[in-house]
Amino acid sequence: MLKGLGAVVFGKLTAYLLVGSFLHLSTVPSSAQHAGADLSQLKEAPSSPLDLNEDVRAWAQQVATHSSGSPKRRLERIRQAILDRRGLGLREVPGPTPTALEAFQGRRANCVGFAFLFVAVAREAGIPAFFAAVRDRRSSKPEDGLRLVEKHLTAAARVGDVVWLVDFSGLSDGRRTEYRALADIGAIAIYFSNRGVEQLLDGNPQQAVLALERAVELDPRWVDSWINLGVARRWAERWLGAEHAYRRALELDPTSVTAAKNLAVLLDLDGRPEEAAAVRRASGPMQQSDPFALLRQAEQRLTSGELDEARRLYARALEVSAR
Repeated sequence: MLKGLGAVVFGKLTAYLLVGSFLHLSTVPSSAQHAGADLSQLKEAPSSPLDLNEDVRAWAQQVATHSSGSPKRRLERIRQAILDRRGLGLREVPGPTPTALEAFQGRRANCVGFAFLFVAVAREAGIPAFFAAVRDRRSSKPEDGLRLVEKHLTAAARVGDVVWLVDFSGLSDGRRTEYRALADIGAIAIYFSNRGVEQLLDGNPQQAVLALERAVELDPRWVDSWINLGVARRWAERWLGAEHAYRRALELDPTSVTAAKNLAVLLDLDGRPEEAAAVRRASGPMQQSDPFALLRQAEQRLTSGELDEARRLYARALEVSAR
């Protein structure tokens, strides 16, 4: 196995695959489509992760019948019907990332699966729910040689002037949370990106490449998917394709430390140290604004016994992440 890889996941979020660094939520906007975007772009897919069967639609209609009251109260009742043991009894579990139908049938989901199921059920109830990527929830952990960065996807709905974010923990006021509304296509791209990461962790790099290629096809401006695709192609020993994916990520976001680090590692392995050094020099200043890169540096200093420098880097990481 290749060592030093990193991965980002939505659903506790998604896994995002990177080499030798942590990932951020992309600052590049999702494809410019409204929340109810036309899903005809899924022409090659037999179904959408939002699809429900007749049994689930009937259940959703029954939920809608008992979800009266104010719009916010209706959102709370739908969430309760999904999570309450007297209702569906959906449990929060880490991957694999399910579709809305799989979440309903298996009674288990990560945050992505919950968001798909809630949005689908809410729409059956006549509520124009949509998806939101939340910026302020993230963590990292090592797993099987990868660094996973977990991020958060929620369902959302506008009630008057307020957007309410809905997840396993409850309803939260969007005015107090930094989030980015996503079109359906963007959320579905997250689903395929997650599935790609999960395939990679399961030792199926070729299947991972297929899923991640689907993700960038659906939302070609999402930097995270391009980086994940680069990692998957590298694991599948498709080096030119991996380089193309990393460079595409940098074209979309020239400030992406993660894309730059992954590209530099790949160039080193490909016997192109001068090109790798040039990429590292260009990305050096960016690392001072990347809390994950700063944490990585702090860990390295701590391991080497440079305690004062490790403390400085940890403090800098906290300062940057609090902005």
